[in-house]
This record gives sequence, C-alpha cells and structure tokens, in this order.
Amino acid sequence: MKISVNGSALNGANGLWTYEKPFAEGDCIEICSDTNYVHLKIDQHLPASIVYLPQKRMYFKVPTGDRLTAYPPGAFTESPHVIECAAATEQEAGAYRNLALNAADRRGQSDCFPHADANFVTKDLPYFESRNAIDGFCQTKGHGTFPYQSWGGGDRDDLEYHLDFGRPVLIDKMVLYLRSDDTINAQGELHDTYWNHITVKFSDNSELTLSPVKTNAPQVFMLEEKIVTRLTLCNLVRDRSFPNRGFAALTQIEVYGKDKI
Repeated sequence: MKISVNGSALNGANGLWTYEKPFAEGDCIEICSDTNYVHLKIDQHLPASIVYLPQKRMYFKVPTGDRLTAYPPGAFTESPHVIECAAATEQEAGAYRNLALNAADRRGQSDCFPHADANFVTKDLPYFESRNAIDGFCQTKGHGTFPYQSWGGGDRDDLEYHLDFGRPVLIDKMVLYLRSDDTINAQGELHDTYWNHITVKFSDNSELTLSPVKTNAPQVFMLEEKIVTRLTLCNLVRDRSFPNRGFAALTQIEVYGKDKI
C-alpha cells in the first residue's frame, strides 16, 4: 500500500498514514493498492468502509473552501491529517454489509466505488450533492450544511439518482432515510414533503416500486436477492396532500449484501 499527497509519499504503519501540513486548494491524495478491495477512512472525522478500486489506484481531490460545508467540523482541516487504509481480504469483502457506504466518494470520479451521481443538484451546492446520500451521516431533521447534507434536486419531478457499485454484488435489502425538515415558514408551509412513490431500476433489468411514508426514521425495503452492478431511483413522485414548499430529498441510502467474489 502506498499513499502520497501531491506526489510525496506519506509514512505509515499498521494501516495509519499521517500528513502533517495543512491542506491547500488543489491538493490530491493518491492511493495505490496491491488489492482491489481496501479498508478506507479518508479522514479521521469520516466513517470507514470497504471500497472497490478497479485499477487498484484512486485519486482524491481534497475538498476545501465551500466544499467543506458538507463535511464534519475538522475534516480535512485538522492537522495532522490521518488516513486509515489497508487491504481487505476476500473474506472481508464477501461479508454482509452496507455496500453503498463510501465517505470518500466525489463528483465525477470513476476509480473508487461505490459511486453516486444524479441528473440534478440544487443550485449545484456541495451540501446537496449526490455523494452526501452515501457518506454515512443520517440526520434527516434539517437541510443545508453539515450535519444536514443530503441529495437534493429542488422543486423538480424529473429527478434520477444513480448508485454504481463498480462490480457485481449480491443484494437483498435497501434502507432509505428521506429528509424530513418540518420547519414551517410564515405562510404555514412545511419545508419538506417526501416521495410517496419511487421506482428502483436495477442493472439486471428488474424493477421495484417503493411506497415510502413521511417519517424521519429509516425505512427498510426487503429485496428479492439479486446480483447487480448498479441501481437507479427514478419516477420520484412527491406527496402533495399537505401544505409544503414541495422539496423532497434523500439524506441517506443503504444497500445491504455482499461482494460476489
């Protein structure tokens, strides 16, 4: 395992790597692995997960400035910066877990999975990006900067959310945390509604219709066991049965299963 920042190798032992300098705009972390499966915690303030590197290499452009609004206080700003990174065994990769979790996901990347993207992001703001729904943080009772970051698409009815695992995985359960900001404005409107109809399209050409309810709690949907590489949430229908401003958003998606090794 080799980890470098801007081409300079870091010293590490027992899976822990440290970078003593403050990060600056444009800094990039490069990870080179001997295996495709890696235990990764890209920052000491973020959750760890097993990620898949198809080329056994990944680049992570360090977020700075406004992009930090979607991350916990101290993330990428606290020195020394600590990265936890180690090879995962086939047994670990094949263990049952949340396959959607990747706090190191970032927009436009194709070298580290799982990866999320969407057809629209509200005002192109970091705290509404698709990656927020797989970052491991599940606070649904608000919207905006951390800890209320979510995938938000504004007041639209043509939204789609894509989750790419990057390899075949065996899945049997999905958990959705729908954002539930019940703040009431001067007109008596709730900030958030919710989607009461969601179509899930899987890469094996199967489909599933979900009927979520309005709650700030996780909603569990059992799936027929299937092998997939990707899924899409589409046909997102907003509930209009009570006064609201019309916004619906996804705080977190979890997909449970194991790698098909």
